[in-house]
Parts: sequence; structure tokens; C-alpha cells
Amino acid sequence: MNIIFISPECSPFAKASGLGDLLSYLAKSIEREGHNVKVIIPRYGSIDPSSSFIEKLPTDVNIDFNGKETKTMVFKGIIPDSLVSIFFTESQSHFSNSKDIYLDSIFTDDAVERNDFFCRSTLEVISTLGFIPDIIHIFGYQFSPLCKLLKNNEKIKSKVVFTIYNTSDLSNSLSYIKNTKDAIKLSDLTTTVSNNYA
Repeated sequence: MNIIFISPECSPFAKASGLGDLLSYLAKSIEREGHNVKVIIPRYGSIDPSSSFIEKLPTDVNIDFNGKETKTMVFKGIIPDSLVSIFFTESQSHFSNSKDIYLDSIFTDDAVERNDFFCRSTLEVISTLGFIPDIIHIFGYQFSPLCKLLKNNEKIKSKVVFTIYNTSDLSNSLSYIKNTKDAIKLSDLTTTVSNNYA
């Protein structure tokens, strides 16, 4: 099967919590079972292409975001000790101008906009690069709006898996609660990282 993981972090390129290690381990384990696995994360300012053996792809991606066209560059690397390709979407005004994986407050307008931009750019990267995934696996409520975007997308016909790995911030935002509920309803399968989260 062709599987795409979409996450805010993936070790060793970007790690702020246990999710980074989990995602890297899961991607490599599934790839070793014979599946074609790709990972897409933002290119934060802390990810230096020259020191991480990451190459810029020749194709830029144009995104219609907030009523204007924004160009996004795409970089590609390989997760060490595997054949898993990892793709990084770059936007100087959303991710690449900051070394922070998570902003101090995820509920500010800047945080919501950067997450929305990544969701939209991910769809365009998948379409532009010609990926035909059987499964798209989304990690985290920050990217939960992607479930709705995928269900409304006529070009990408993939099963959607949504994983909840942190609920500590959800009580602070009605919009994130709504997005998470929508993601649970719209995904083909919802998972958690532990029985406690379940």
C-alpha cells in the first residue's frame, strides 16, 4: 500500500515531543513490512537542508490561501536507516521563519494560520507530485482541518486515519474541539497513542 503520514514533527529532523520518535519508528516499521511510506512535515527554520542531506525539488507548489496565491518550495530527504521519503513544505511567512515546532500558544491567529496553511499546502504537494496514496494518516488536532479538506477534494480519494496524541490543550479552544470532532466524524478510522487517550 501507499501510505502518507502527515505530522508536525518527525525525528531526527524535527522533534519536540514523543510524537517525533513515534512517527519515525512507525514509518520505518511499516516500510519494512513492504509498504511505500512517505512523510510530510513543515520545514521549520531549525531544519537546515545543507546539514540534513535534504534537497530542494525543482517543482514549486502554488497555493490559493486567504485570497492570494502563495508559492511554496518542497524539499525531500530520507529518514535514516530506512527507505522512507520525507517531504518538507517551506513557507517563509508561516514555518521557515521560526525554529519553533509549536508556538507558545497554539490558539493565536498566527498559530491557527500556519496550521491552516500547512493543511492546504499538503493537499497541493500530494497532487502536484502525483502521489496516489491508499491511506493518509494525520497526527494531531492542529492538522485536523485536513480531514475535512480531504473529504471535499475530488482528486484525492484516500482512506483517512486520524490519530489523537495530545488532548491537554483542547479544553482551551472551542474551535480546536470542533475541528477534532469533525476529524473524528470524517476520518475512516480514529486512533490514539494509548489506552488513556482512547
